[in-house]
Amino acid sequence: MIRLEPMKAAEFDSLIEQSIAEYAEEQARSGNWTREEAPDKAAQSFKGLLPNGLDTDGQHVLRIANSDGQTVGTLWYMERQESAVPSVFVCELRILTPFRRRGYATAAMRALEEHVRKEHAAKRIILHVFAHNDAARALYNSLDYQETNVTMAKTLD
Repeated sequence: MIRLEPMKAAEFDSLIEQSIAEYAEEQARSGNWTREEAPDKAAQSFKGLLPNGLDTDGQHVLRIANSDGQTVGTLWYMERQESAVPSVFVCELRILTPFRRRGYATAAMRALEEHVRKEHAAKRIILHVFAHNDAARALYNSLDYQETNVTMAKTLD
């Protein structure tokens, strides 16, 4: 149904712009950053994680292609060297709007499992989901991901 393929530089440039904007919005919506500071902080985060873009060691940005070869989304993960168990951390899973609700996210995560077992001998996949992202939480719950940490906050008037 899908293939995970290396991303090309032109695709990466447009992905990063969109990813930074969306990450800034998620952080602001979660109350972690103000709307004013969020764009700069998000850009700094991405620059810190991907200082050499696609050539950053330990970072893997993949294109998700359907059986017709169309790009239906992207998947970015990084190797976790500090973990006692060989692990990877999913930084971003993005399915393009016209392809959502067709099973591509589920297929991509299943393909990722095989990919990281083979390429990195990984025994664990870790990821973060914002609490307000019900669709993502439902996806990962359906794939048997377990909550390992819960951060809670209360906004005071």
